[in-house]
Amino acid sequence: MNIRRSLRLNLTLSIIIPLAAGIVLLVLNTDLTREISQHRQAHIIRNDVHHLIILNTEMAVAPGPRVIDQWQHQSQRLGKELGEQVYDDASEQQALSRLTELHNLAERSFTELFIEQHLAHLPAEQATPLRQIRQVQLTGQLQLMHEQLEILSQSTLERTLQLSHRYGMLLLGSLLLLSLVMTLLSVQSSRKLLPVLKNIESGLKSLRRGNRSFRLGYRGRNELGELAQQFDALLDELHTNEQQLKTLNESLEDQVTDRTEELQAALENIRLSEERYRHFFELGLIGMATISPDGRILDANRYLCTLLGYDREEILQKTWMEATAPEDLERSIAVNQQVLAGERDEYCLEKTYLRKDGTRVVARISVTCQRQEDGSVDHFVALVQDISSHRQAQQQVSQAMAELQRSNEELEQFAYITSHDLQEPLRMITSYVQLLQRRYQGRLDEDADEFIGFVVEGTTRMKTMIQDLLLYSRAGREDFERHVTDLNQVLAEVLANLQLEIETSGATVDCDPLPKIRVVPVQAGQLLSNLLGNALKFRQPDRPPHIELRVTREQGFWQFMVQDNGIGIEPDQLPRLFVLFRRLHTRDAYPGTGIGLALCKKIVEKHGGKIWATSEPGTGSCFFFTWPLLAENGPQDVSIPN
Repeated sequence: MNIRRSLRLNLTLSIIIPLAAGIVLLVLNTDLTREISQHRQAHIIRNDVHHLIILNTEMAVAPGPRVIDQWQHQSQRLGKELGEQVYDDASEQQALSRLTELHNLAERSFTELFIEQHLAHLPAEQATPLRQIRQVQLTGQLQLMHEQLEILSQSTLERTLQLSHRYGMLLLGSLLLLSLVMTLLSVQSSRKLLPVLKNIESGLKSLRRGNRSFRLGYRGRNELGELAQQFDALLDELHTNEQQLKTLNESLEDQVTDRTEELQAALENIRLSEERYRHFFELGLIGMATISPDGRILDANRYLCTLLGYDREEILQKTWMEATAPEDLERSIAVNQQVLAGERDEYCLEKTYLRKDGTRVVARISVTCQRQEDGSVDHFVALVQDISSHRQAQQQVSQAMAELQRSNEELEQFAYITSHDLQEPLRMITSYVQLLQRRYQGRLDEDADEFIGFVVEGTTRMKTMIQDLLLYSRAGREDFERHVTDLNQVLAEVLANLQLEIETSGATVDCDPLPKIRVVPVQAGQLLSNLLGNALKFRQPDRPPHIELRVTREQGFWQFMVQDNGIGIEPDQLPRLFVLFRRLHTRDAYPGTGIGLALCKKIVEKHGGKIWATSEPGTGSCFFFTWPLLAENGPQDVSIPN
C-alpha cells in the first residue's frame, strides 16, 4: 500500500468512526431531549395541580370572585397542557388519560360547587351541606391527580436517567475505538516511513559535505520511491547546470568586454554632445546662463557677459538678484519662488538689468528648471535677449499715438470752432436770401426765381449740415459731465418727440424694461432718437412699422438691440453705415444729412461700448450696441417705462 492510499484510509476511518458515533449520539440526544421535555412538562403539570389544591383550600375557607377566577384560569391552563402532552410509553400515556378524566371530574365538581350556586343566587346557609359534599369530592379528585402526577414524573425521570447513562457509555466507546484505530494506523505508517526518511537524511548530509556523486537509489513503489527518483534526477540536473554555468561564465566575460567597449563609445558620444552644447552656448546669438537654486550664476556665455559688461570671472561671483534692477526684483523673486515650490517649471518675463557701469538694459528672459529625482530644482537654464531697441521702438510708437491723439483732438476742436463760427455768416446769408425771395418773387423772371430758390435750399441744407457737424463735434468732447441716468425716462421723452410720426405711420414700439447707465443724458437721447427715428423713416410702404427695443445683461456690460421690419440694408452697404456724411439713398427718397449713425457710433464708443448692425433686404434691420455696467453698483435697477 502506498503512502497516499494509507493516508486516505486513515482519513476515511477518522471521518467514518466519529460520523457513525455522531449519528447514534444524535439519535440518542433527540430521545434524551424528548424525555427531558416530557419530564419537565410533567413537573409543570404537577405544579399546576398543586396550585389548584391551594386554590381549593382557599375557596373552602373564604370563597370569592377573585379565587373563582384564578381557579378557572388555572384549570383552563391545566386542561390545555394535558391536551397537548403525548407520551411514548403506554403506562405513561395511560396515566395521562387518567389525569385528563380526573381533571374533567374536577371541572364538573367545581361547576356544581360554585358556578350553579352563584347563578341561582342561593343563600349561603341553604348551600352549606351540598357545598361540603362537593368540596370533599373536589379535594379527593385533586389529590388523585396529584398522586398520578407523582407516578408519571417518577417514570419520566427514570427513563431520562437510563438514556443519559446509555448516551455517556456510547460516547466513551466511540472515543476509545477512534483512539485505537488511529494508534494502529500511526504505528503502521511509522514502520514504513522512518527507514526511508533516515536514508534521505544521510544522503543530504553527504551532499552537504561535497559528495556530488551520491544517489539515494531507493526504488519503492510508493510516494517515497517517486520522491527518491525525483531527488536523484534533481542531482543529475544540478550537475548539468553546473557545467552550463561554467560555460555561461566564460560567455559572460566576453559580453562584459563587449559592453565595456559600448559604454566607452557612449561616453564619447556624450563628450561630443557636450562639446556641441558648449559651442552653441558660446555662439553668442543670445545670452545664456546656468543658475543654482539659491541664485548664484554657475556659468554664462560671452553674449551675456558683454550684455552686462562683466568678464566671465566677475559674473560668476554674482547672483541674478544683484544684476536685477530694484523695481523688478520683487516680481522676479516671486515667480522664481513658484518654480522652487513646484508650482511651475518655467517662466518668461521682461525685466531691467543693471550693467557693471551702472547703465540699464531691458531684456526678455526665458527660464526653465532641471529637477532631481525627488522633484527639487537642480539648476536653472536662462535665455536672455536684449530688447532695448524694441522697447525704444514701442516708446516711439506710443509717442506717435499720443501725437496722433492730440492732433485728432485739435482737429475736432477746429471742426467745433469752425462749425460754430460759420453759423453767424450763414445765418446772415440765409436771412437776406429769404428776404430777397419774399420781396422779389414773381417780380423777376422765372430763372431768377428758380436761382433764388436754389440759393435758399442750399443755404438751408448747409445750415443743417453745420448744425449736425457741430453736434458731432460736441459728442467727441470730454468736458460733458456724465450722470447715472434712467434710460426709461430718456426713452419716454424720445417717444414723446416721435409721437406724431408714430401715429402717422401706425407704428408699434415694443420695449423691454431698461437699466440705469452712466451717460451724458443729452447724448443718450440723441442715440435712441436716431436709432428709433431711422426705424420709422426707412419703413416699408405696404406695412406699418414694428420696432422692438431689447436689452440683455452680459459679462460686464449691457447689450441693447433695436430691431425693425423696414426696407433693410444690402450686405455690401453695412461697412458704410457709420461713416460721416455717407448716405445710402438720395435726398429725394429719404431726407437727411447722413450724420446720424456716425453720431451714434461716436457716442457709444466714447462711453466704452461698441455698435454694429445686421440686416436682410426687404425684411428689416437690427442695430446692436453695448454699454458698460455701473461700476459702483451690484445688481442693476431695472424698471418698466411708462
